[in-house]
Amino acid sequence: MTIRTAAEVLRSLKMRVARLEGGNTRKRANNVASEIVDQLGGARKLQVFIGLKGIKSLPNGVELHFNLFPHAGAVNVVRITLNGLDLYDLEFIRVRGAKMKVVSTAENVYSSELRRVFEAKTGLAIGF
Repeated sequence: MTIRTAAEVLRSLKMRVARLEGGNTRKRANNVASEIVDQLGGARKLQVFIGLKGIKSLPNGVELHFNLFPHAGAVNVVRITLNGLDLYDLEFIRVRGAKMKVVSTAENVYSSELRRVFEAKTGLAIGF
């Protein structure tokens, strides 16, 4: 059995913590994104009901891309991020060419209200 000094043990622990913190960032982002999509009903349901074209994983959330529907206040990107209060912030964005305009926002939304707020702000139904 090898006896290590306190400095060696401390250095080893610091290296382990740094490796764990740095390596899990992408995995955590994907987990947050998949959890948000699941709370909205799942990727397949979003494809069927709103014509979801793409999902972009963000460091603390997800960005949903779909077709721009022709009605007042129409959006084609919704950015959902998890904030420090463990609640969600939503940005409803209209993208046309190189122009990007935030049409509306919703802050501090509970997970149970996420679907209702999404439907109210976009005018799109996610389910029956």
